Amino acid sequence: MLKHLLIAFALFLIPLGGAMAGDDSSEIDLSTLQSRAKSGEGGAMAKLGMLYMWGDEIPADYAKAFDWFQKAVKAGNARGHFGLSNLYIAGLGRAADEKKAVKHLRIAADKGHWRTLYLLGGFHEAGKHVPKDAALMRKYWLRAAKGGYWDAMTGLGFAYLKGVGGEKDVVKALGWFLVWEHTYLGAREEHPEVFKELPPDDQAEAEKWAEAFIKKHLDP
Repeated sequence: MLKHLLIAFALFLIPLGGAMAGDDSSEIDLSTLQSRAKSGEGGAMAKLGMLYMWGDEIPADYAKAFDWFQKAVKAGNARGHFGLSNLYIAGLGRAADEKKAVKHLRIAADKGHWRTLYLLGGFHEAGKHVPKDAALMRKYWLRAAKGGYWDAMTGLGFAYLKGVGGEKDVVKALGWFLVWEHTYLGAREEHPEVFKELPPDDQAEAEKWAEAFIKKHLDP
């Protein structure tokens, strides 16, 4: 199994860290965040839930995390569903419940939460918590990549390079790495083997494909 894919689903929970593409975790101070959450802002509710879940800036409290995620869900926030799925699948503060975890994962994915799309795709590739379906992995990751999610771009690059979930296509594999490089510099340094193994004509084709994708989905 690809090392990249193992990273995707070996651990379900993902630390908050800095803001990422497809995430509404922009940096704001805690007091402002609490004020916005109490005023009914869904994104603030979800982030406050994440802080309580991780013990980041405030002491960990899974009951409060669950409460804020539920409020975020009622406000229509996709990240609230993502947070609830974390608690249910890991059994944090309550009994683990895979069925409820997957339910909230799918809702978050349907709402276009990019991180959820990426994780759900990884789970389908592995057959972890959901039926094994590598082809569906590609579909979820494509949606996440269209939203600008870096890991989905590299994941698709490896999937096409190895033929996971569908056809093997080294031109598209390089194309996905080029798309990633457009949003996050460093692809050539981290994966030089992908950039070196294609002949010039194939590289030109990959660059053309990547430019078309970027123009349509990332820089319209």
